[in-house]
Amino acid sequence: MSHVYRFEIYPDLFNLKKVTSGETALKSWFQTYMQTTFNHIWEVRYFLVETKEKIENMEALLSEVFCDSVTEVLFSSESKNQELYHSWLKERGFSNPCLIDVGFRPGVTDNSAHAALEALKLLPELKRMPMKVSSGVMYFVEGHDLSAKKLTELTYEKMANFLLHKVTVTMTNDLVYNERLKNIDFPNVQISAQESKEIDLNVSEAELLKLNQENCWALSLFEIKHIKTHFQTQKRNPTDVEMEIIAQTWSEHCKHKIFSSEITYSEANLPKGVKPLGDLKIKGIFKSYIRGATEKIKKERKLPWLVSIFHDNAGVVRFDDKMDVCIKVETHNSPSALDPYGGALTGILGVNRDILGVGVGAKPIANTNVFCLAENKYFRDNDIKLPLLLKNPDRIKEGVHLGVQDGGNKSGIPTVNGAFVFDRDFVGKPLVFCGTIGVMPQMENNKSTSLKGQRPGDLIVMAGGRIGKDGIHGATFSSMELVDGVPASVVQIGDPITQKRLSDFLIEARIKGLFNSVTDNGAGGLSSSVGEMAQATNGAVVYLEKALVKYPGLSPYELMVSESQERMTFSVPRDQEKAFLELAEKRSVEVSVIGEFTETGFLKVNYEGKTVANLSLHFVHESLPPMELKAHFDLGTKSDHWIKKEIKKPTLPKENYKEILLSLFKNPNIRSQEHLVRRYDHEVKAATIVKPYTGSTEKGYSAPSDAGVIWMKPHGGGADNALAISCGLCPKISAYDSYLMAEFALDEAVRNAVSTGANPDEMVLVDNYCWPDPIESERNPDAKLKLAHLVRASQALYDLSLAYGMPFVSGKDSMKNDFIGAMDNGEKVKISVPPTVLVTAMGRVPTLKAVTTSEAKKTEALIYLVGSKLTDYQSAFELKELYEDYTVEYPLPHINGKKQLDLYRSLHKSMREGLVLSSHDISDGGMLVALAEVLMGTKFGADIELKGIEKKDLIPFFFNEGCGRFIVTVDKKDQKEFEENLSGHIFSRLGETNETGILKIDLQGETLLEVHNDECMSHYKIEAEGKL
Repeated sequence: MSHVYRFEIYPDLFNLKKVTSGETALKSWFQTYMQTTFNHIWEVRYFLVETKEKIENMEALLSEVFCDSVTEVLFSSESKNQELYHSWLKERGFSNPCLIDVGFRPGVTDNSAHAALEALKLLPELKRMPMKVSSGVMYFVEGHDLSAKKLTELTYEKMANFLLHKVTVTMTNDLVYNERLKNIDFPNVQISAQESKEIDLNVSEAELLKLNQENCWALSLFEIKHIKTHFQTQKRNPTDVEMEIIAQTWSEHCKHKIFSSEITYSEANLPKGVKPLGDLKIKGIFKSYIRGATEKIKKERKLPWLVSIFHDNAGVVRFDDKMDVCIKVETHNSPSALDPYGGALTGILGVNRDILGVGVGAKPIANTNVFCLAENKYFRDNDIKLPLLLKNPDRIKEGVHLGVQDGGNKSGIPTVNGAFVFDRDFVGKPLVFCGTIGVMPQMENNKSTSLKGQRPGDLIVMAGGRIGKDGIHGATFSSMELVDGVPASVVQIGDPITQKRLSDFLIEARIKGLFNSVTDNGAGGLSSSVGEMAQATNGAVVYLEKALVKYPGLSPYELMVSESQERMTFSVPRDQEKAFLELAEKRSVEVSVIGEFTETGFLKVNYEGKTVANLSLHFVHESLPPMELKAHFDLGTKSDHWIKKEIKKPTLPKENYKEILLSLFKNPNIRSQEHLVRRYDHEVKAATIVKPYTGSTEKGYSAPSDAGVIWMKPHGGGADNALAISCGLCPKISAYDSYLMAEFALDEAVRNAVSTGANPDEMVLVDNYCWPDPIESERNPDAKLKLAHLVRASQALYDLSLAYGMPFVSGKDSMKNDFIGAMDNGEKVKISVPPTVLVTAMGRVPTLKAVTTSEAKKTEALIYLVGSKLTDYQSAFELKELYEDYTVEYPLPHINGKKQLDLYRSLHKSMREGLVLSSHDISDGGMLVALAEVLMGTKFGADIELKGIEKKDLIPFFFNEGCGRFIVTVDKKDQKEFEENLSGHIFSRLGETNETGILKIDLQGETLLEVHNDECMSHYKIEAEGKL
């Protein structure tokens, strides 16, 4: 008979009155949100262990594994003195505490429990004992006027997620909590497998749509009818497994139907300066604009270094004569809206697997991330209530950051580049972009590593994690708006340690030549990975009962489409099966042989001797006709905003430039996030040359870097070169023109890389679109405008990438980024994200001499504005966010791509020649913000004497935003050569650095601004210092 033990780990028994910083922060949070006083709080970890039979001396065994004998004591359900911990609570200061218990729900991935189980299995007494482990945390709290209801609500708000955790609150008048130690229930999954069943599609349209909603297929009525017609020709009904495979394959997340659709575009009432596109007939956005641009660039430039683009899990380019480099950026928006930590964690681990699954496997060497979020302060300060079901924006920010942090740090992959972007309309659905860069040798075992080679007769082997209910319908869910009633099964939690083992095993197996092909189990699980790999051999047969599972009771369709994490699918030759399995066992990686690749033309799925799916690969992958959509660009047709309240802002202090600058530094899109970014491990792998923040950081000075730079020698490259990775996005400009938004995004990514030393002629791009639903329906009346924004953004990427000669090598589109819900008064509300394009640039730094950072390096260096002064425009977008009486006006500044590329080449030449001390791109907030940031990285100041500027043009000169501009510092001895290199381009010498630490700007003898670095820094780091 099984036995369950509960054991709790009590810390700091030799200093019981000590309160940790985490407990202090938690106490402060509770007091703020409950509006009551908390006297004491104590956080205690616990575990549950279920064994097949009772074990003698179990408490001693548990204590050996889980306790630091110096600072911790284990208390368990087996402890002889069940009252012992009461004395600890009393000494801690408690007299009448409440107990909050937070544990995982059955079936949810529990990484602490996995590690605990492995540790227990190291003990000889427990090595062969069947066991299960679950982890949790409990909080003893004591305060005034506490209620179980309020404590439960706040715990779910701050420390738990209802979809993942079970919270139990015990209110008591004494210190007796022994009930939790007597009646212990282990959170076992209680499910039973359902036999595969037929789905009758010969019903009315209303019933078809009901089936669609109930089963989370996310199919259109046309698509369901297309499936119905196909099976009528087969003279049978589809099975539930077949419907799930089709729904996954045809989901917007996987099929990219909007990007493949045929679009008719028109436009009217264009504001002044907005680029007209005319009437267009577009045969697919991806085909026409993204792949179209790359194919044209490849042909015109005769590029030899584009190795693999658009048809694998990541883009692959030739870095040098030794190695290839690959890159992929993904989104994980919908999961992060439900569970910020788990969504971001699975996002970063998933894109790591994309790199592992390119060709026959690349090794991840760096991560990136970009978060588009709302800020709770905006809603609090303006007294705006959020719709029901939406999470506190601060909770989302904390969660997604921690998820990416844990995913990268625990996998041993440095996070080198990223951004935080804030807008109130990201409150409905956050955008979570996760990217990874990888490396691979060009040849191995006399084969190209960038090519997949699965063959008929190869075994299908699943390796890594086991299958559970977590992640079922993730692909189809991500293809829908976020609404109430989301099934808990779509939520997943990643396991970085399991994936690290899988990653190391994969690279070793690749070196040994033990498999022919590999891909990751991402959206759609086995349905996606096996289905895609089977296209190359023209068939596959799968035996689902052979797949390893987390627990019994999974139905066949769940086994097929579950997106349980940390899994890869391999194509293993039969003569390598034994060696493959032996290596997996040696490296503690679980594998299961689940079928083989065939050439029958069908994906056949069996379960316990019965065929539960038999689908034509042609029907699944080739038969669906493209959608036909209409787009119309007229800014007068956009829907009313969901926030009806008039937001009051201060007026612009027109000649108080210091006040404006300091206000900008407090603005969320400009202020420092260093307190969060520093938690990422930048140093692991010992190859990160330029990190996200630079300058004299040990003295409290820091400047934001423009790009991350990785030295490639430790990864197999040459000794004197590096790789720069940067990003660009400007969703705030979508409200004015998405063509300009995409142009800004692409140029920002490029100039960030150029600013750090990358060669503009050896640079590739990755595009990631996140869009509100552009499909017309009753609840989406402005869909044509949203689709028109999509067309215009794509046209801009096409135009500027051609002008720069920079190919796209990978990308992803995420549609349906909308929230549909209700306010507490029942009023319906829809929140759509701003149309957003993230462009990631990856460029080769040809010599380490060219690597350049943003902070000023010395006094008496010359300061240059490289690029236009932008005094003819009114494009200070961040001022528009801050001040009531500032308006952005058309025309807005566009860029001449050919001229800009020539400028980038000239600046890069100066960097290669060692003429540039520092370089910093000008973006959010304009020139004055960038100039101050250059100085904030050091203790230096600057004397600026403006020339050729009229006083009426100072606001645009200081704060306008546009493309292609830098603040550059140069040693005086290099002035002539630097200016000669930039001959023919627009640049201005502004002044020079000094030792005062004060930025002083004069115009015609009048001092316009005088501000000390420390003052700028105190506003820039206002969030880190808790002064918001």
